[in-house]
Amino acid sequence: MSKKRLISLILALVIAVGAMPAGALTLAAYSTPESYAVGDAPPKDVVNGTFRYYSQLTKQTESYGFTFRERWFAFPSDAYNHDLARMSLCAAMSAAAKTPENITDLFDKLCFNYSDESVVYPAPAYSFDGEKFDATIGYAIGGKELADGESVLVLVAIRGGRYEQEWAGNFDVGAEEALAEHRGFAQAAAKVVRGIEEYVASLNTNKKVKLWLTGYSRAAAVANVAAHELNRAADSGTIRGVDAGGIFAYCFECPRTVDYRYAGNDGNVFNIVNDADLVTKLAPQKWGFVRYGVDVHLPAGTYFNDFDALSAAEIREYKKIIAATAGELADYATADKKTSADFTDEELDAMAAQYSRTINNQISFLDNLVDSLAANYVSANRFYRTGTQRIVQETVGEMLGKTGIDRSEIISGAMKIIMADAVVWSIANRDKLRVLTDNASVIFLSHYPELCLAWLDSLDGIYDVAEPVIRRLVVNGPATVEIAAIDGGTAQAGSTVPAETFVDNADQKIVMLPGNARCDVRITATGKGVIICQIEELDAVSAKVRRIFEFRDISVKKGDVLTCEPDELYDLSGAETGGAQDANYKIVDAAGQELAPVNEYGPEQAVCRLDVYVEGDGWIFGAGEYVKGEFALLVAAPADGMVFECWRDNSGVVSKSPELGWRMGSDVEFVAVFAKDNANDDDNAAPDATPDNSGQTVPVSTNKWIMPVAAGCGLAAVVAAAVTVVMIRRRKRK
Repeated sequence: MSKKRLISLILALVIAVGAMPAGALTLAAYSTPESYAVGDAPPKDVVNGTFRYYSQLTKQTESYGFTFRERWFAFPSDAYNHDLARMSLCAAMSAAAKTPENITDLFDKLCFNYSDESVVYPAPAYSFDGEKFDATIGYAIGGKELADGESVLVLVAIRGGRYEQEWAGNFDVGAEEALAEHRGFAQAAAKVVRGIEEYVASLNTNKKVKLWLTGYSRAAAVANVAAHELNRAADSGTIRGVDAGGIFAYCFECPRTVDYRYAGNDGNVFNIVNDADLVTKLAPQKWGFVRYGVDVHLPAGTYFNDFDALSAAEIREYKKIIAATAGELADYATADKKTSADFTDEELDAMAAQYSRTINNQISFLDNLVDSLAANYVSANRFYRTGTQRIVQETVGEMLGKTGIDRSEIISGAMKIIMADAVVWSIANRDKLRVLTDNASVIFLSHYPELCLAWLDSLDGIYDVAEPVIRRLVVNGPATVEIAAIDGGTAQAGSTVPAETFVDNADQKIVMLPGNARCDVRITATGKGVIICQIEELDAVSAKVRRIFEFRDISVKKGDVLTCEPDELYDLSGAETGGAQDANYKIVDAAGQELAPVNEYGPEQAVCRLDVYVEGDGWIFGAGEYVKGEFALLVAAPADGMVFECWRDNSGVVSKSPELGWRMGSDVEFVAVFAKDNANDDDNAAPDATPDNSGQTVPVSTNKWIMPVAAGCGLAAVVAAAVTVVMIRRRKRK
């Protein structure tokens, strides 16, 4: 396999597993005005029934219950309606099939009219005309007159699964000059919008037309962009009978679709996202991508200190979904037990828990993975747009076109190929890459529609957290980190819970701190040296830094224990306790002395840039934006026939190691110098995984830190380095 193909495959793996937004909401449990008691006669405008969908659990068509109510559409479209969201997911799941039988069955049950012209499900395909890619998109449009006699409701359900070669369009972020929207999603959305306009025109009615859009995964992104375009058309009066107040859009596990500079205030577009789902984190936020509309977050441990109780309720609902299936359960079938009816109640409980599971600290791991992928920000963005994305699309399109296998199989196969060939790059040892490959099937569970449905069924509504805060503790130096107790949280008081959320590519210990609970953190020195800590407050929606508290040069010896007890920032109602603006942080050293932060930074001072230029022919990884006080890891890889010579700044040679760690205190520029290998042109295509300076260190006070990759390259960087190492090849000093 060629290096270029390998890089494309890795990028396909990482990206596909998939003004600021109007706001962010977090789902929670409380009664909604639209609920009615079980056992009561349903209102006259209610339709109860079952919808058909392609099951990720049985790999065949299954059925589950739905409730539809016309009255939902009498309320403002910019008010989140949990019951409507649930019904929208049912429609999105019905539409997620290669052919339209499931969604047309739902249309029939809801009495929506449709025709061959309004149900467009082409055979999945992609094409390239020499300048740009184009991929098909499937969608179904149906309409019905509402009982109020004044309105027509039009449902638009977009194909979000079983679309094979259409998947290639997910990687088309667009040319460098066209930065506004993800091009692959925008192209598909334009086709859907044309179909809607034609359908509305065919109604030939003077009644108000209300549009209801929904989709899952890729279809969610298409619905997201289409809803924005329809809002613009409604505001300008170019679509007959439709105004923005009559457009309802619910997008599930939605990728990012638009550059934040162009995102409008689409308050009627709701994106229901699971933060443990990799698809929702792409295209990378560090490339400037966000979503139109309002993000609605499913519960996650980052936001909730009662997550265990919420998760238990979700698992109970997932069990009901499993129990309702009729086909053979692909992951659990044995010679004696095949369908859900063959398993005991306790076995179904365990099965639901397994389908709901994530790897340890999956949200933090994926955030770090995607940030590493996009670490070069503009440079990586530009390189991908102008070259790599075409290779990625061709690779994915060919794989899907030839094999017809589903996404999880492709991802698993790609990972195995990468694991076998990753030694070529010598970026990190294979053991860490193996951890990622071993967990691929678990990570992908968070993208199952059944999980999203179970979450919605276990919850009743939302509470508003306009600016939820994520806090993290970053520790550098010889230490381990544990959370000793969380008040009311997922750990029992007094217990000891490992809290190394992840170790990043610069060997920093990153600990996620709950915002709505007080926790006790213990930092234990593993040897003599100096420890540097900082606590960072980040906006959960934009990932922008709010404040940084820096603790530097804490001298320790083996066995010393430092403690940190950050207070809660807001309570479970979403209300700030006062700490969100005024929290003060302190660390207590081994002698019991309270240490105040050496520095405190606001958002204006919190970010630094690391720029790297290249002399000669080679690749670099690690340039980009960093939070002040954190360490960056630079990795250099020479091209064939070249050798790496050194890193250089304005003062001269900084290091001759291919791996350079640098503590970010301000903007900095380096030059990576490569030279022709006159001794052996065939042996220097990648840096040595254990360079000659293995184990050397330079005191932190000099701002320079040498670290061999094998000793500290974080798990997220294993794949990300192999991707982004080629993304700024031959970036020349201006």
